[in-house]
Amino acid sequence: MKMRFFNNKIAAIFILMLLISIIGVRYYFKTNETAVENTVKPRPVKVIEIKEETYPITLDYIGTIDTKEIKNISFKIPGKIKKIYVSKGEFISKGEAIASLDITDLGFNLDAARAQMDMARANLNKAEEDNKFTLNLYNKIVQLYKEGTVSKQQLDETELKLNVSNESLKAVNAQYEQAEANHESIKNTIKDATITSNKAGYVVEVIGKEGENINAGMPVVLTRPEKQIVHVGLTQEDVKKVSLEHHAKVKIDNLKGEGKISNIDYIPDPKSRTYDIEVEMINQFSSEEFLIGSIVRVSINVDDRKGIWVPIKTIMTDGEDYVYVVENNRIVRKNVILQQIYEDKVLVNGLLSGDLLVSEGMRNVKDGYLVSIEG
Repeated sequence: MKMRFFNNKIAAIFILMLLISIIGVRYYFKTNETAVENTVKPRPVKVIEIKEETYPITLDYIGTIDTKEIKNISFKIPGKIKKIYVSKGEFISKGEAIASLDITDLGFNLDAARAQMDMARANLNKAEEDNKFTLNLYNKIVQLYKEGTVSKQQLDETELKLNVSNESLKAVNAQYEQAEANHESIKNTIKDATITSNKAGYVVEVIGKEGENINAGMPVVLTRPEKQIVHVGLTQEDVKKVSLEHHAKVKIDNLKGEGKISNIDYIPDPKSRTYDIEVEMINQFSSEEFLIGSIVRVSINVDDRKGIWVPIKTIMTDGEDYVYVVENNRIVRKNVILQQIYEDKVLVNGLLSGDLLVSEGMRNVKDGYLVSIEG
C-alpha cells in the first residue's frame, strides 16, 4: 500500500515537472519569437528621409457664405410687371436692365402732359411778347412826359398796364413751370418703371413674375455682388493675429479656392462674442458652387514655421504619439510631440533631420524588428 502511494507521488511530481518544462519552453519561444522571426525574416517597409521644411501656420475655422450680401431689387412705383430680363444664376453688369413695368397708361399721361406743357409754353411766349410791347410803350410815355408832351394821367395809365402785364407774365410763367414739372415727373416715373443693376453681380433668385401686379418696394429679384465674400467669426485671441491682406484657403465640399481678408470687424457679435472677418475670394467659384448659406472651411495663413514636418498617416499612438524610424536595418520607436497641423502634414518635436521615417508598412512592425527598405 505504501509502495503504491510512493509510486503515485513520483508520477505526480513527474507530471508537474513536465508541465513546468512545457510552460517554460513556450514562454521562452514566445518572448523570443520576435527576435528569432526577425533574424530570419526581415519585414519590408518604405521610408522617407526627414528634412526640415517650411509650411504655413494657420487658423482653421468654419465660415459661411452669408445672406448679408443679398440685395433686394424692387420698383419705386407700383404697376404690372411687363418683362423680367434676367434669370437665376446669371451674371449682370452694372447698369443692365433687370425688369420693367407696363407703361401704357404712363405713355398716355406723358403725351397729355407734353401737350399741356406745349400750350403753356405758347401762352408764355405770347405773354412775354405782350409784356415786352407794354414795357417799350411805357418807356416812350415816360420820355414824352419828361418833354411835357403827355399828361400825368396818360403816364399813370401806361404804368398801370405795365404792372398788369408783369403780373400776367408771372402767372403764365408759373403755369408753364408747373406743366413742365408735371411732364418731367411723368418722365421720371417712366424711367422708374425699369430697374437696372447699380453694380455688377449675380442673380440669386427671381421672385417676381411677368404679368403680376406689384407694389412699390416689393422684391422682384435678389442679387449678390460680383465679389465673393466668406464670413468667419474669430475668437478674441485669434482676431489679434490677423490683418488685412492675410491670405486664406477656402474649401467648399471638395472644391478649393484662395482668398484674402478684406475686412475685420473689431466689435464682437453680441450673441456669439466672435469678431467677424470677410474673406474675399481671389479665384472665384462658379455661381452653382458658391451658394448662399453654405458652410465652408477656412484656413487663414498667419505665419510660416520651419521644422520637421511629417505625414499625419505616419503618426501612431498608444497613449503616447510615436513614429517608427529605421536605424541599422532595425525598427526604432521614437516618441514625438505634435505641434501644428497643415493639411496632411504635422509639425513634430522628437525627430532629427536625416532620420529614415517609416512611411509604409509601419503597422506590420514593432520596436526592434529587422526590416528591409523597399523603394
